This record gives sequence, structure tokens and C-alpha cells, in this order.
Amino acid sequence: MAFENFDARRRAVRMTVKELAKRSGLDEDNVHRVLKGRNDARQSTIEAIEQALAEEERNMAAYLGGLRSVMEGGA
Repeated sequence: MAFENFDARRRAVRMTVKELAKRSGLDEDNVHRVLKGRNDARQSTIEAIEQALAEEERNMAAYLGGLRSVMEGGA
């Protein structure tokens, strides 16, 4: 898994470290270590962060899709 992508993805969906920690069920220190690319994180920690980011990306895509529909006069 590419560590360097985590922080960029977090910023793209506008999540704070605190929000990401809450959604992934981890403490902020662990999330911060993974975002900064520390290689001493457990695989389960990395996967929890990945899942939380993927879920938020899906939510953002659904929101933007709905917004696009409204702006185009759909809904």
C-alpha cells in the first residue's frame, strides 16, 4: 500500500485526522503515523484507515453526483 497517498486522499475528502480516527476506530496518534508514512504501523491499522477513506470517498462521490443532478435540473 502506498503510504504517500493516504494524506492526499484525506485532504481531498476534507477529513481531519480526528474525524479519520473516529471513523476508523483508531486513536489520532496511529492515524497520524500512517498518514506521515511511518512504516511501523500494523497492517490492520492501515486497512482500517483505507476502509474509512474509501467509505468517505464513496459518500463524497454520491453527494457530488446528486449535486450535479440538481444543478443540471434533474432532481
